[in-house]
Formats: sequence, structure tokens, C-alpha cells
Amino acid sequence: RNDQEHAIEIELPYLQRVLQNQFLLLPIMLREQSQEVAQALGNALAEMLRGQKALLVASSDLSHFHPAELAKQLDQLMLSKIKAFDPAGVLEADQRGHGYACGRGAIAATLWAAKGLGANQVNLLAHAHSGDVTGDHQSVVGYGSAVIYREF
Repeated sequence: RNDQEHAIEIELPYLQRVLQNQFLLLPIMLREQSQEVAQALGNALAEMLRGQKALLVASSDLSHFHPAELAKQLDQLMLSKIKAFDPAGVLEADQRGHGYACGRGAIAATLWAAKGLGANQVNLLAHAHSGDVTGDHQSVVGYGSAVIYREF
């Protein structure tokens, strides 16, 4: 279909370079961003992947086209929900306008799947916005990265 979604175009070259060995890829796009759908997907992924070696990747921008200071506030709230391993909180933050991620359903589903697979930690790795590169701080897009894992 003619869809503007471009996450696979961004993630695939990175995965090919980092993983270097052959791998199987199952891209999933969520049009429906509800808790019901995200949680069902997360649970299904956990069930399907239990006992398998797998890497889950959720891709999303954060805030869009706000001044840098507001973007930082919106992004920090969303990232705090991710760091707290709170998939429902990710969806709620966006729903209430306290944070934003266009891929909030994918983030939440990934958090639910990771929990179902035994993960218990989230570390935030980085946060930036487009103005850090362009110098335009009047209208920025936010980005963040996190890793989810099981600490023994």
C-alpha cells in the first residue's frame, strides 16, 4: 500500500551492519495504537519467542515540531515511562498530551513482550533532537534510545 511509514528503511541497514550474520526479520506495523492491540501483540510475541533467540526493536520518533525546550519536556516524560518499564504509561502519556511518540503502540508492545520474556530492566542510552544537528531550535523532532534486558 501507499503508506508513509519508513521505520524499516531506517532500521534494516542498521541491523544488517550490526548483526553481520544472516537473520530472519518479521516487520510489524501497528496502525491501531490502543492498549488492547499493543498488549495483545506484546503477549503474542512473548509466547511465540519464548525459548528462542530474538531481538525486538521498536522504532518511533518522539515529539514533533515543537520548540526545543517544550520538546525536551515532552520527550523526557515519554522516556521516563519507558525507563519505568511502563507500557500502559507510554500509551497514557501520549493520550493525555504529556508526551508523544508516533510509534507508541510499538514501544508499548515491545515493553509487554520483553516483560513476558523475563526482561526486568530498561536503560536509557541517549536523547537528542533534530536541532542538535541543524541548529534550528524553534521546531524540532525528538529522538531517544533505550535497551531492555534481563538482569540476573
